[in-house]
Amino acid sequence: MIYTSYFAKHKKNADPDIAYVSIAVGNPKYPVAYDIVDLNVLKPFGIFRKYSGDAFKEKYFERLDSYGVSRIRREIERAKGQHETALLMCHEKDKNDCHRSMFAEWWLLRTGERIEEYGEEIKKPTERIEQLSMFG
Repeated sequence: MIYTSYFAKHKKNADPDIAYVSIAVGNPKYPVAYDIVDLNVLKPFGIFRKYSGDAFKEKYFERLDSYGVSRIRREIERAKGQHETALLMCHEKDKNDCHRSMFAEWWLLRTGERIEEYGEEIKKPTERIEQLSMFG
C-alpha cells in the first residue's frame, strides 16, 4: 500500500509496518521516531521555490513523466523494503498545498491507482436500509 502524509504528524510514533519515505527536498531538522528513506525521484529538486501554482505542477508532472510509472513503482517498492506500507512524506500539513497531492494525482492519472492521505477515511456512500412491516 502507498499513502501520503507529512513528517510532523508522525514524529512521535513509529509503526513497524510502515516505511517512512521522504519525498521532500529537505528532511526534518527535529527528531523523529522513525528512520527516513529518501526517494529522490519524487523530490522536486530544481523546481521547488522556483515555480509555483500551475507552472510548478506542469514542471513536476514533466519530471515524473521523464521517469515513468515503471521506474517510480520500482523505486517505491525499493524504498518500502519489507514494510507493508510506504508513507510518502513531506513537510506541508495541508496536502492541498503540497507536491505529495500532485504526485497522487499524477499517479492516479497514469495508473488508475488512488493514493490516499494516511489516516483519512475513504468516504463511501451509505446504503439505506428500508424496514418492511410484517403486517402489511
